Amino acid sequence: MMARPTHEKNSVSKRQIPLYEDHKDHQHPKQMHLGLLFDKFYEWKELGRPLKEQDKSGFLGKFQGQKGDEKVLEAASQRQIALIESLGGTCKVFKNEWHFVTGMGIDHPLENGLAWHPTLGLPYLAGSGVKGLVRSYCEQWLGWEKEKITQIFGSDDTKKPRAGEFIFFDAIPVKPVELTADVMTPHMGKWYEEGGKDSKKDGSNVPADWHTPVPISFLAVKSCSLLFGIAPRVKKENNEALKELFEALQQALEWLGAGAKTAAGYGHFVEDKKASKAIDEAKKQREQAAQEAKEKAEFETKLATLSPLEQVFLRLNNDPVTLVRALESGEFEGNEKEAAEKIKELMGNKYIENPDPKKKEKDKNVSRSIVINKWL
Repeated sequence: MMARPTHEKNSVSKRQIPLYEDHKDHQHPKQMHLGLLFDKFYEWKELGRPLKEQDKSGFLGKFQGQKGDEKVLEAASQRQIALIESLGGTCKVFKNEWHFVTGMGIDHPLENGLAWHPTLGLPYLAGSGVKGLVRSYCEQWLGWEKEKITQIFGSDDTKKPRAGEFIFFDAIPVKPVELTADVMTPHMGKWYEEGGKDSKKDGSNVPADWHTPVPISFLAVKSCSLLFGIAPRVKKENNEALKELFEALQQALEWLGAGAKTAAGYGHFVEDKKASKAIDEAKKQREQAAQEAKEKAEFETKLATLSPLEQVFLRLNNDPVTLVRALESGEFEGNEKEAAEKIKELMGNKYIENPDPKKKEKDKNVSRSIVINKWL
């Protein structure tokens, strides 16, 4: 393979790869995807030397505070709610009680990564993680039988693989989240790395309390409200298994926690009842509107099959009071006598055969009977 000409090498270096080098000292755009900034736009020149703790803190400082566009997050959550409910699923909102971190195992120059939603650019919990959390809780804490676990969650058995009966959606933020730079101080780093090997003379890989703590900075979520959703693969009415799953999810989030460092108290969530209630009320309103639209369509279909006289009676719900007004206003043009006879039947014993005109101001039944008699 021929060597690249010297002038071409120089031209490449002048382009300052990576291309975002010129922007590293600028304040990042407000609408920039934070996940890209965190994962791809790290100050690459600093990687040529050992990083100091202040270097890490300076970079993480860019991400601290409230992040996310409220309108964008609301629109995204509404789309997800509509999808889940259309499948016959359920949604609820849970908020973290303390710090929450997910995706710490993702490779990053700062040693600890963070899982960012691909389009929203904010931390989230992947649906696979939600499914794994609930499955683990049902197996270890609720003691579900293997057959039930396989039926609900599926199996990756190479001989008999099968999909579970339920779909677990990504838990996404419904409003802006607050990020913070957190720190952990492991005392026995060498023990974790080399504890299985022979002990060194200096005792550096022995689990003891004389080792110097090594602070490690990482990015965490200080506060967030996440939308969790579960839906059946086949839509069913009054799905008891779905209710049971959501109860398990709620208990798992509260007692076990989601994401990393749950043993240290991270990732514990409780239901945001106000937000969940708002979702339920919106669902009821949509269902009511859909039912009203259905009834209206059925009414219009039935109305089209009736005669003009029958249409008026149906439209006014066979109410004698409003029908008398319609008769008086000429709404039964050409069918007044037939209409009067039917209204008379509907009035029953309130109809007066020979009403006294002098009493029509005091007795409404008298005035109505007079209108009816006019056409009989």
